[in-house]
Amino acid sequence: MKKTELKERTKPFLGDLPLAFMSLKNKETPIFAKISLILTTLYMFFPVDILSDALPLVGAVDDVTLIAAGIALVKKLVPDEVWQQNKETFSSKWYGNPRTWKKIAAVIIIAVITYFVLIILLIGKLFKLI
Repeated sequence: MKKTELKERTKPFLGDLPLAFMSLKNKETPIFAKISLILTTLYMFFPVDILSDALPLVGAVDDVTLIAAGIALVKKLVPDEVWQQNKETFSSKWYGNPRTWKKIAAVIIIAVITYFVLIILLIGKLFKLI
């Protein structure tokens, strides 16, 4: 698969990701959709995989497949009106606003640092290093 073909296939998925998270706030979003999105998000950051990342290529493929399936499930479960409303809100308020993207980047960086600190502390406690 060529790099450009991969980019074209992932564009819809990447565009759906923020819309799925925006659906969490909406009261019309079914509880099952919200739970599915939360579980998908937790799986992304959970240090244990279904298939180990030590297996070349297979470990990464299971992560991407399960995350894409989770987002696709959420998209199917969220009512069309809510999804369209999220699309309009995203394009008018978020897309192209550099201040918003800087805030998002800051939150992601803080979350990743916190995650790694917690993993290091957990490993330290397990091996009595800390």
